[in-house]
Amino acid sequence: MIWRAAAGGVMCAIGGCRALPDAPTDMGPCGVALAVWVRNVAQAKYLYYTVEDGELAVGGGVDGLNRSTRWRMALDDAQCARIAAIVRDSQWSASPPAPPEASAVRVDVSYRLPDGRGELVTSDAEPGVSQLIAVLDELAAKRFEPALDRLPEAGPQKGR
Repeated sequence: MIWRAAAGGVMCAIGGCRALPDAPTDMGPCGVALAVWVRNVAQAKYLYYTVEDGELAVGGGVDGLNRSTRWRMALDDAQCARIAAIVRDSQWSASPPAPPEASAVRVDVSYRLPDGRGELVTSDAEPGVSQLIAVLDELAAKRFEPALDRLPEAGPQKGR
């Protein structure tokens, strides 16, 4: 009996149930707050993003699966405007996207704008969602810059 409850919890975490993340409440200077949970169960890839109070937070792998984050960055006005425009222009509340197919990469989005809030469950193929993920991925890649900046330049190395 206990193993069934545990198995059900694991299956739910992997993507078998509808457990949308709560949208953060503080829109801050961005004018948008959101949580995006991306799950590619077939490849065991999980990402979790939040935008709240002018900051982007990112978690991947086990953190992504557990909807937790370890890395944060402050967003400037232009970055905030890009994210807010995608959420606003996608008009998910007016015409909700189709639910994902069983084999698709599943994306759960909860968002809050000054004029309301919404949530959706779809695949990464939905145009507004794919655009949002691309921008969040681009911004999240900045977390690797300190390590990449320490790598040597391509070409002949001095002293060799």
